[in-house]
Amino acid sequence: MVMKLTVVLLLAIPQRYAQPEDITAQYIDLSMELTTAMKGTGADEAELHQLAKDVVYHGDDQGKVQKLYDAYMQNKSEEIKEAFVKNFLHDKRIEYVKDRISKVLGYYLTKEQIKNVRMVLEREAEKGSTQDEIIADMKKELMKEISERKAERALERVIKDLRILGKRYVGWMEKAEKFFFTLIKHDEH
Repeated sequence: MVMKLTVVLLLAIPQRYAQPEDITAQYIDLSMELTTAMKGTGADEAELHQLAKDVVYHGDDQGKVQKLYDAYMQNKSEEIKEAFVKNFLHDKRIEYVKDRISKVLGYYLTKEQIKNVRMVLEREAEKGSTQDEIIADMKKELMKEISERKAERALERVIKDLRILGKRYVGWMEKAEKFFFTLIKHDEH
């Protein structure tokens, strides 16, 4: 009786494993994305495919993924490093920050307000604005919708979350933390 109950319970619990097709599709997509981003730089395509394979394998652990990106850039020419950061890694970082904004600010803002803040971030990143310009525009957008106190609480929550995540995302998290820290400074004018 006990054994039958255990078997029934094990069969009743849904098992979620990544399907081979999903992993293959992720690998192909990432591999194509990397080769497209590095086209014309002389980067070894076999290394890019291996990087894509490793990133898909460690996809759930962003700390390891960041270490893989850092390891790839070691001993590369300045041209390859610059192209990798500009054409690939920058987009991934912007995507990550947008996702974190929507998750953390979801406690304080509506979906429409979050969408507006993300659009400002995207627009300014595409224009190539400086960090200060991006901060100023995001602050203006936040202040349109919510009170200053509520905006400060939301941004403090983002900073706290980024500090916790900073252990996983070594390197660029400090930049993101500075970015959000300046958002909560008061304008005394």
